[in-house]
Amino acid sequence: MLFGALLATLTQSQSRLGDSADYPADAAGALLERYDFVVVGAGSAGSAVAARLSENPDWSVLLLEAGGDPPLDSQVPATWFALQGTEVDWKYRVEKDPKSCGAMRGQQCRWPRGKVLGGTSTINANLYSRGHTCDYDHWAALGNPGWSFQDVLPFFKKLEDFQADDLWQDVPGVAALHAKGGPIAVSRFRHEGPVGQAVLSAAVELGLPLLADLNGPRASGVGAALGTLANGERCSAARGYLRPAARRANLHVLRHALVSKVIVDPDSKQTLGVRFRLRGKGEREVRVGKEVVVSGGTTNSPQILMLSGIGPRGHLDKIGVSPVIADLPVGENLHDHVTFLGLVYSLDPQSTTDDLDATYQYLRKRTGPLASIDPTHVTMFFHTKAKLGEDDEHECVNAQVNLIHLRKNNTVDFDVFTKSVGLDDLVLEQYREIWQERDVLIFMPILLLPRSRGNIKLRSTNPEEHVKITSGLNYDPEDLETHSDIIEATAPLGEAAALRALGARLEKVVPPGCEDLAFATRAFWRCALQQLAVPVFHPAGTCKMAPAHDPGSVVDARLRVRGVHGLRVADASVMPVVPTGNTNAPAIMVGEKAAHMIKEDWGQ
Repeated sequence: MLFGALLATLTQSQSRLGDSADYPADAAGALLERYDFVVVGAGSAGSAVAARLSENPDWSVLLLEAGGDPPLDSQVPATWFALQGTEVDWKYRVEKDPKSCGAMRGQQCRWPRGKVLGGTSTINANLYSRGHTCDYDHWAALGNPGWSFQDVLPFFKKLEDFQADDLWQDVPGVAALHAKGGPIAVSRFRHEGPVGQAVLSAAVELGLPLLADLNGPRASGVGAALGTLANGERCSAARGYLRPAARRANLHVLRHALVSKVIVDPDSKQTLGVRFRLRGKGEREVRVGKEVVVSGGTTNSPQILMLSGIGPRGHLDKIGVSPVIADLPVGENLHDHVTFLGLVYSLDPQSTTDDLDATYQYLRKRTGPLASIDPTHVTMFFHTKAKLGEDDEHECVNAQVNLIHLRKNNTVDFDVFTKSVGLDDLVLEQYREIWQERDVLIFMPILLLPRSRGNIKLRSTNPEEHVKITSGLNYDPEDLETHSDIIEATAPLGEAAALRALGARLEKVVPPGCEDLAFATRAFWRCALQQLAVPVFHPAGTCKMAPAHDPGSVVDARLRVRGVHGLRVADASVMPVVPTGNTNAPAIMVGEKAAHMIKEDWGQ
């Protein structure tokens, strides 16, 4: 009976979950020779830029995307981990490095980035986190006028359709910081499980204030994060921006178009157009009348610029890129939030919804476990130098904690997690032994403000060859110390009464090379960090926004590439310092602000 009802509900739900017809038609058969604007990359920022520019019916806009339409299952919040490593992921790997990722398969961390309409907003965890006031005030203090928190707040509000009505009505200040009616739905996850609730209670027990709005004026605290969710479904940048623009005759969207270079006149430095490969076949070109906006993200934007002759002269000469249009530090300043996979607790097996029942609940009402990422949406922020719970509403933070819960002997949980993370066999078997006996609760202590920096380099002039990603994790010794502080501040959560009631027990996970050190000591954590520290998939900074006197500057405060006319970058790559929170919302904000500045500069 249930199975038959499930099939019937699935059939009825497919059209509601999403259809390619909801997005702009593919422009392969209708390409113009020339557009006013060409936007490269339909990700978090690029979708916003293209949609906003096409609001002017007199402007023709072409949006180029290397991937295709979002798959049906990407609309289901709980599938986010399972989407990594599929055809909608670029499937990047970082270079081997003795300072990080040692316990990953092949000693290489994974680096998932979305290759699909919506970009990484289509495969991420749906968390809506802006970062904090300090982040943007710091950007402005670095010499970037127009990027303080008060400057960017209108663009965060412009992107929002805030649907957490209880917060809007009952929590003072929420209405002043948020907005309704924007493209990206922001709402609560539609499921709360016992593990997430226990962690909330544990954090409060240790002194962290319970925050109703994690995007409010106070930085430190614990709470249930809101999600980019519309009625229990993912609201990616593609869904929020491109669906409503699907019928605009002046917006063309071309899928499976891999950009090989931006064409720039070597003498005048004027941007002329874009060259791309359509579905892996011969190269084509379109000309541009006003500007090209590169929104390929922190990994792809520097690749595109360097292939176009914009980057470090020595590196471009070595690879054979000619001519060099602008000698700029493209690809430098790469950094990411860093988490740790070795702080593992086990729990008594928790009573959870059967997977078949959960599927039925979701398809029927968009509720239940599949409508959530529980308990990953429970998150906390703090500063390692501050006493937990001290009454300071405007302090900055340098630490975050997220969670992963694997149900005992649930092969879907275990296989999806381990495949996505890529643990090597030695550590994988330690996880498996715990999971076969009890539930697994992984605390993920996150270093939010790493000092270490890596870089992105070309391997060749072939745009289809993945770039060389040197993550730089743990290069600065201070990062190991601060991250150890975060681990030591996080570990007591498992001893709090709320988690002891679930049978919480610290488990011994020992990565290779750390066997001779006493478990859970400072020396052990420093060693384990070099094996089990991994990027959080929030890379930033490779086309750094900075004033002209900064030797690391690639773009100015209006996101114009230095020394080149008619070319901007708009995505997380321009962020001089990664915000202290998830990066999807800040990237969309960058897209909104970029479109606004472009309109201003062209008299609109």
